[in-house]
This record gives sequence, structure tokens and C-alpha cells, in this order.
Amino acid sequence: METVSLLFGFIVLVASGVIIWLGRKFEQQTPAALSQLAAERDWQFHPLGDSGLQQRLEKFELLRKGQNRKIVNLLTEEKDDCRISVSDYHFSDLLLGTAKTKLTVVALESPRLRNPAFTLRPEFLLDKFGERTGPSDIDFEDNVSFSRGYWLTSPEEEETRKFFHRALQDFFVQRPPGCCVEATRGTIIFYNALRRGQVNPKRNDFLRLMEEAHQLLQLTLDR
Repeated sequence: METVSLLFGFIVLVASGVIIWLGRKFEQQTPAALSQLAAERDWQFHPLGDSGLQQRLEKFELLRKGQNRKIVNLLTEEKDDCRISVSDYHFSDLLLGTAKTKLTVVALESPRLRNPAFTLRPEFLLDKFGERTGPSDIDFEDNVSFSRGYWLTSPEEEETRKFFHRALQDFFVQRPPGCCVEATRGTIIFYNALRRGQVNPKRNDFLRLMEEAHQLLQLTLDR
């Protein structure tokens, strides 16, 4: 029995070492791949992030959580008074100390974005029980898929209803489960809360997120 326990412990130790090694190797490869992508697309790449962007985004709840917050692997595109940023965002959980949370975040910034302030996240069963004490969910009777799938709140409900036209609702319905959005005037960020820890995506993942950002811009600019 003792031999089996020792063998199991050894296997776990080796497996953990392999996972850590693979993670570090992948992290080392990511900047090179993104630098090449930026050169091909005439984008900008900042492997150590941008303090100015991080300061601007700290108005959002996501970027005020935890400690040791930092943006890395930042890819940006600027065109026609619009800036799209895709980056890996790391922060340490205050309760767990050194435990790190990692997310890939997309930010849209433009004076042409006339969106109201709002928060969008997946809707959960317990949300209905807490609605009396918390912000009311904004539903659309003619789009059950959106209304059942997302919890949308805003201090500017009427303006938010006008802003969320049917095509914009359908854009979010088509997103993978876990999509979350935070918005203030002129800035929108979105990320997938279910992909915590799955940062340093491959080149194709960054391209996909850039494409989604362009789709969102087309649906929201100058409205």
C-alpha cells in the first residue's frame, strides 16, 4: 500500500512538472507568434502591455479586482478614430493570495461609440430570486434567446433598450457561453468568464477576437 501511494505521488509530481513546463514553453512562444502577426497586419504589439490602456480600463469592475494586476501580450489596431485592443489580463485573487486569474480581454475605444453604460453577463437561475434587491434585468419580449441567455443592466435603461437593436442582440446570442461585457461612454470591453486560466491563445484565437471586435464596432459605431 505504501509503495502504491509513493508511486501515485511520483506520477502526480511528474505530471505537474510537465504541465508547468509546457505552460512556460507556450508562454515563451506566444510573444513571437503575436509579433509576427502584428507585422503582417500592420498592427502594434506590446508584449509587456500598455500602462495607459490599463489605467483607462480601470474604470471597469473587471480591472479593479484582486491585486498585482497587469496587461500583457497586447495587440492593437487603430483606424478611423477607433482602437481595438486584445490582451491577456492577469491578476491575483485577494482571498487566495498568490493564485492567479487569467483572462483574454478585448477593448473597443472610440469617440464615435455613443453607447450608454451597461453590464452584460450570462443569466443564472438564482438571478430571478435576487432581482427585487438588485438591478433589474432588461429583457426584450421579441427575443427570448437573448433575454433568457443574458442578464443586462444599466443606469440608463431606456437608452440601453434603444442601443440594443436586434442585430446587436443576435451578435451576443451567437457568442460562446460565458461572454461578459462592460461598457461606459466611448469604451466597451468583452471577455469570456468561463475561460479563466486559458490565456496566451494561439494566433488564430487572436485573429478571431479581432474579427469579433470588428463585428461589434460595425453594430455599435455612430448609432
